[in-house]
Amino acid sequence: MYGALPAPTGIVHPIFKGNSDGDLALEQGNIDVSQQFTPQVWLMWEKKGLPVSTWEKKPPYDIPGNIPFLWFNIHKKGLDNVKVRSAIAHAINYKQIAETAMSSYSVPANSSVILPTGAEQKYYDQANVDKYGWTYDTDKAIEILEKDLGCKKGSDGIYVLPDGTRLGPWTAITPTSWSDWEAALQIVASSAKVVGIDIKTQSPQAPVVTAAMQNGNFQLACWGVSGVSVASPWTRFRDLLDDRGVPAMGKTAYYNYNRFSDSAVSDLLDQVSLAGDDEAKLKDFYTKLDTIYMQNIPTVPLMYRPLEFFEYNESTWSGFPNIDNPYAPPQFSGAGNTWLFKIKRTS
Repeated sequence: MYGALPAPTGIVHPIFKGNSDGDLALEQGNIDVSQQFTPQVWLMWEKKGLPVSTWEKKPPYDIPGNIPFLWFNIHKKGLDNVKVRSAIAHAINYKQIAETAMSSYSVPANSSVILPTGAEQKYYDQANVDKYGWTYDTDKAIEILEKDLGCKKGSDGIYVLPDGTRLGPWTAITPTSWSDWEAALQIVASSAKVVGIDIKTQSPQAPVVTAAMQNGNFQLACWGVSGVSVASPWTRFRDLLDDRGVPAMGKTAYYNYNRFSDSAVSDLLDQVSLAGDDEAKLKDFYTKLDTIYMQNIPTVPLMYRPLEFFEYNESTWSGFPNIDNPYAPPQFSGAGNTWLFKIKRTS
């Protein structure tokens, strides 16, 4: 297909005990290319002058391709109130998540399901996001709680709804050792506490979280949906909003884990699939879907993650794809295989 064999004659795939061991191997040139989350990778070239790089050498370093979301169990008392979910959405410090949990590999997330960069940018409507979305605003969160909902703060500093429902404690889960997601949830919890909402975090093993998500057996969670593909953002809207083929709570679902339902969603998704390459129609349908999402807040985007992390050390091989030489996407599958045929020995 490429007119030649790959440049390397073989591939060695070492398995490390932990990310820190993999980071050290990348820094020392013992591995050539890496797909793991490496905190502050830029220090390898800015402070140490090493021939290490990512897709680009400035934030966010990689191309956004995945959105981990804060999922609400919208059938749980208190969380079933969209205004409570709105207060939580306004309370979250998205800039802190981007800078600390994501180690600056993300810009602060906004309220749209549509990525504001890359191939999806043509469908992104900033005016619609400004009208229906949310931003980090603790004063607004407290205003929603006190004026819109009529909450009163208890002696412990946590708000209580007029019907006596205390806003927490709610448990937010994500898999153990998924360090960026765990850190994001800790920021969610601390942000919520500032405005008088009680959220705790837990990090079970990944299979436990997977089962809890699929069965709807959670209160809050950090969890993802389909990443960027040729079908984006259709697949993301389907995963978040479409209730067709989704069983009741307690049975295994593979999308729409909180069983959100809106009668307009299925028709809009079908209209997208019939619109062909009519970009005006596609943007209109996606904007309407995005509006439904932002008005109902079944989840909250927490950060933008690359589809795959991509770091390389050119001590032995050079010519990896990057923003200045974008002949292949920064990934290890599909068209990403192209770089195996283009890199050249440097030593």
